[in-house]
Amino acid sequence: MRSLRSKLSVRVAVLFLAASLTPLIGVGTLTLSGLESSVRNNATLRHEALAAYAAATVRGLISRGVEKLTTLSALLVDELPELERPAPANLNPDFNQSLVKGLNRLIEPPDLFLELQYYASKGVPNPELLGQAQQRSYADVQQTTDGFRKQQSQQILDNANGAIVQEPLLFNKNHLSQRAEVNFGFPTLALSVPVREAKRSLGVVVGYLDLRKLPQALEPLRTAGIRLVLDDGEGRTLASVGEVVGPAVTFTRTVGHGRWLIEVRESEHVVTAAIAQARGQVLVWLALASVLAIVLSLLLSRSIVRPVLRLTAAAQSMESGDLSARSEIARDDEIGRLGAAFDRMAAALEQLDDAKSDFIANVSHELRTPLTSMRLSLANLTDGVAGPLEDRQAVALHRIQSDAERLIKLVDDLLAMARLEAGVEHVASIELDLAELARAVASSLESLASERDVRIVVTGDGRALADSSMLTRVLTNLVDNAIKFSPDGGQVSVEVGDDVLCVRDQGPGLESETMFERFRQGDAEGVKNRGAGLGLSIVKKLVELCGGTITATNDAGACFTVKL
Repeated sequence: MRSLRSKLSVRVAVLFLAASLTPLIGVGTLTLSGLESSVRNNATLRHEALAAYAAATVRGLISRGVEKLTTLSALLVDELPELERPAPANLNPDFNQSLVKGLNRLIEPPDLFLELQYYASKGVPNPELLGQAQQRSYADVQQTTDGFRKQQSQQILDNANGAIVQEPLLFNKNHLSQRAEVNFGFPTLALSVPVREAKRSLGVVVGYLDLRKLPQALEPLRTAGIRLVLDDGEGRTLASVGEVVGPAVTFTRTVGHGRWLIEVRESEHVVTAAIAQARGQVLVWLALASVLAIVLSLLLSRSIVRPVLRLTAAAQSMESGDLSARSEIARDDEIGRLGAAFDRMAAALEQLDDAKSDFIANVSHELRTPLTSMRLSLANLTDGVAGPLEDRQAVALHRIQSDAERLIKLVDDLLAMARLEAGVEHVASIELDLAELARAVASSLESLASERDVRIVVTGDGRALADSSMLTRVLTNLVDNAIKFSPDGGQVSVEVGDDVLCVRDQGPGLESETMFERFRQGDAEGVKNRGAGLGLSIVKKLVELCGGTITATNDAGACFTVKL
């Protein structure tokens, strides 16, 4: 089960699933996409045809109104032969209203218009209303509307002076308003035609087409799951038939009159019903294929990941110092060959480690002892044990002694690095008072700091669980470096906290991100610092052995922070 929880197992399984399911999903997706596209295209064609037929129906109703109004105009000419043109001033308005009402009854259907008005051309361009007929329901609503007479008078005046009357009188052509109006709560469309005898203009007939007839005209187009909506292009619905519940597919086209629009809405469920069954079957097959692919992918990933986990476990054992660990993978494939190569490498490393340990022991005996003897001999010569020295001899001996000390320091660092890399250092963690340890290190380096008038300041308080010897070496190396890189008269600060040590100097700061690599050095006040460049590398390894981390930043100098 552990192999199935690994990241590599998941990646292999996902890769196998992607390789096996992608083509199947692609085919299923293309099939469904093609089916849905076909269904939607058919729905669009059906909606387009229905919208075109509905638009033609609306235009037909308007055209029929124009035709009826033209017929009424001709009837007016035939019914008024006894009147002089223009009409005499003593014409009885009641008689003319009765005449218009009578003519309206001749129109089929008789309620096509909400209102008919006849304007006589008495002194064009100042026509006069001589007759008026209204539907009973329309007249009753007007009677109950406050200020209806004022509104009606204003409407008559606007018509007489507007294009609806002036255009037929002056240019002998029909006028058709492009916008629907709402008069006293009734949706209407204003039409007008000229009344002429021969070449003489007698007047104008104005009709207000009753747009309440639109739903009745669109009703034959009504089908289940489809809704037709007629909009005047200004957000006002003139007619609607049918009902649609839920999301809908919409098709819109112009009516061909003004800005009117006809909108066809069909339920999304109705449009996509043909896809549902096919989608269900595709999903079932995809589910079965996915289950099979998952099982196969788990078996495949397990066969790959198990030997990789064994390699990882062997590598971790070697990292912990057990160089005798082996993967012991016995397979006749690439992974088996990899395991065999790993085991050979481990055996070679084990031999190399033995040789390295021998080298460390030999170097400790062969280098440290003669160097120590050399240092003692130089000290005796400098102290005059072999006799008094001349000034030039004293200077030469001092230089040799300094070089010997540097060589001993270099050997010590090399031996320390070799021991760290060989893994022979053992950590003995105890609870430490970090402030006390920092003050002890500062005291041991006080003489070195005083040579350059550098002050070492320890602040804060804290405790940590760590190896006392290792942490002392770490702090000594960091403070020693800070002294070397600080200017004369500067200050080195050691800030202490729980599980934290921070060493800050006032030097030139950090030069690169590779300061923890071996044999990397910086400049101390423009003079090349004498050393092998192993100090910070040793510090980093010691901190990691203690289970901590070390970071370096520039903050008005270099700042090294050790977190345990």
